[in-house]
Amino acid sequence: MPTVEQQLLFPPEDSAPTTPQKKRRDAVFRDYESFVRKFTDRPKTTDDCYTPQPVYDAIVSWVDREVTPLEGRTILRPFYPGGDYEAVDYRPGDIVIDNPPFSILAKIRRFYASVGVDYFLFAPALTLFSVAPAQAETFIVAAANIKYQNGAIVKTSFVTNCYPGDIRIAISGDLCKVIDSAQPPSGPSLPKYQYPDTVVTSALLNKIAERGCSLEIPVNECYYIRALDSQRPEGKALFGNGFLISERLAAKRTMAEMVPREKTAPEQSQRWKLSQREMNIIKQLNKNADNQ
Repeated sequence: MPTVEQQLLFPPEDSAPTTPQKKRRDAVFRDYESFVRKFTDRPKTTDDCYTPQPVYDAIVSWVDREVTPLEGRTILRPFYPGGDYEAVDYRPGDIVIDNPPFSILAKIRRFYASVGVDYFLFAPALTLFSVAPAQAETFIVAAANIKYQNGAIVKTSFVTNCYPGDIRIAISGDLCKVIDSAQPPSGPSLPKYQYPDTVVTSALLNKIAERGCSLEIPVNECYYIRALDSQRPEGKALFGNGFLISERLAAKRTMAEMVPREKTAPEQSQRWKLSQREMNIIKQLNKNADNQ
């Protein structure tokens, strides 16, 4: 099993003063759960979502099996009360697999990209696409309802710069099932709007993962958007942003969603249409798919 470390950048209360942070890599707090228990009396925010150990272990095993081999690598968990992820002494071969504060996830991703650190980070599933992806990033849609140690139940997906191949979005029903098997599952929620099959948001792709299906969306068959042209005059947008995808992938998505359910849309739903500009983008994505 790979080595798992929690960087202790501030010494325990009963320890003597230490040398500056980056020179104290040897001071590693190895019992993450015990460390978190020190902070049970402090006020909790939406960022205080500590991952149950069985769930974390299941995710690490999945990363080792499906994303990147972890044998011989050190797994770092720098996100804990009082920690400073920017001050960690990152070394070649290290990989961060952790649940960061969602409120600064974009900043964290930019930092790791700038210093060349591999990462597999938890992310809120419904707003997974809120920040445009970096060149090497892959969104992993798992739609897993994780009950964190502070009692919060958050539908969770992931973002990584370690996914094999030139894949922008990976919908993983397998990871959803792996996480669900480590805890009681929760039910899915319904979308507010209807979109063309060639439009995807993280909330819509959650449906695929929840059904136990998988789908990979290559970089050259998707186009990042914040709203459809037809939404802009009404001041509307895609919740959490999303992507236009090729018709080839839209067909695969439709097949993955073919399970018994109501055929009629809810009365309050609103169907949006594609503009000519967006249809032209999809035509180019179709050409990219044909050239593969």
